[in-house]
Amino acid sequence: MPYSCTVCSKPFKYLSSIYKHMEEIHNKTGHGENEGTSPSKGRSTRKKDEPRRQFLCELCPKAFNSKENLETHQRVHTGEKPYLCDICSKSFSHVGTLRIHQRRHTGERPYSCNICQKSFRQASALRTHERIHNKGSPNNSKRYSCPECHKSFTHYPNMKRHLDNHKGIRGFSCSECPRTFSQKSQLKTHEMIHSGEKPFSCRICQKSFIQKSNLKNHEMMHSGERPFSCAFCQKSFIQKSNYKTHMKTCQRGNTLT
Repeated sequence: MPYSCTVCSKPFKYLSSIYKHMEEIHNKTGHGENEGTSPSKGRSTRKKDEPRRQFLCELCPKAFNSKENLETHQRVHTGEKPYLCDICSKSFSHVGTLRIHQRRHTGERPYSCNICQKSFRQASALRTHERIHNKGSPNNSKRYSCPECHKSFTHYPNMKRHLDNHKGIRGFSCSECPRTFSQKSQLKTHEMIHSGEKPFSCRICQKSFIQKSNLKNHEMMHSGERPFSCAFCQKSFIQKSNYKTHMKTCQRGNTLT
C-alpha cells in the first residue's frame, strides 16, 4: 500500500484514509500541522532544515524521526498493549484507541451531526452517518454495484463484503468454536459470547448487552416506547420482527371481514 502512518506505520491505500486514522487514533490532523505527520507517496515531505529519520526499526525497514514514534511502531512486532481500560481491563497498543474504547463505558459521544444532532463516538462514524443527509448530492454517488443483486455502494470494500455473503465466503473464523463469519465485525461480536464482554450497559438498571441494538430494545421497556404500531388494531411493538409477524395475521383478518 502506498501510504503509511508515520506514528504507528499502519498502511493505507488511500490518502484520505490515513488522514482519518491520524485524526482519530493519534489526535493529529495529518495535514502537516504536526511535525512528522504528513503522509507521503513515493517521496519525502521532509523540510530542508528537518533532521533525517535516524531511528531505525530492527525488525523491518521502517525509519522514524523520533524515538517515541519508533517505540510506538515496535508494538506492531511485539504485540505489546500497554494502555489498559480501568473499567473492563481490555488493553490497547495506542492511547487513542483506548480513548475511543472508553467512550463505550462513559457514553461520551463528542462528534455530533450538524443537521439532526445525532452524536457518535468516532469521527468516522459521523462521516458515514452524514451520507444519509447527502443522498441527493452528486458527490455521494454509489459507484460500486453488486453483480448479484445490483445493490450499490459508495466504497468498493463494502461492496466486496456484501458480495461475499452471496458467495457464501466466510473468511473469519472463531478461535474458540467452529463458527465462521463473512465479516470481521460479526466475528468480533460473536467472540464476546466467549469472553463474556458486554460493553453496552443500561443507564437505569445496569443490565449489560453484547450488541447496541439489544440495549436499545431493552431501554424501551423502561421508557414504554413502542415504535411499531399496527394500522388496523393499533397494537404496538418494541421490535420490528414482532410487528411484522403480527401484521401478517392482522392484515389477513381484516381482509376477511
